[in-house]
Amino acid sequence: MDHPPMDRPWIRTLFSGLLSEETVTLISDRYDDYRDAPLTQLGLESMAVMGLVVRMETEFGKEVDYEAFRLDDVSTLDRVKEFLGVD
Repeated sequence: MDHPPMDRPWIRTLFSGLLSEETVTLISDRYDDYRDAPLTQLGLESMAVMGLVVRMETEFGKEVDYEAFRLDDVSTLDRVKEFLGVD
């Protein structure tokens, strides 16, 4: 069962300004439908992925080991969620 977007503030925090607000609301509201979709298919440009990683560090205090980090680690919503360790 999908949860209301209020249960996923991490989506808005990470993706506002990187994806359209319409897309951010859509993936929040219908998370289960988009959880495995590649972020690039949702509209995240490949260069914006580094902005996403920086936000993970600044907004969530997630230390990123850039030597071990792979783009595949954050290629879908589920992978981002797992990487952050959020619900």
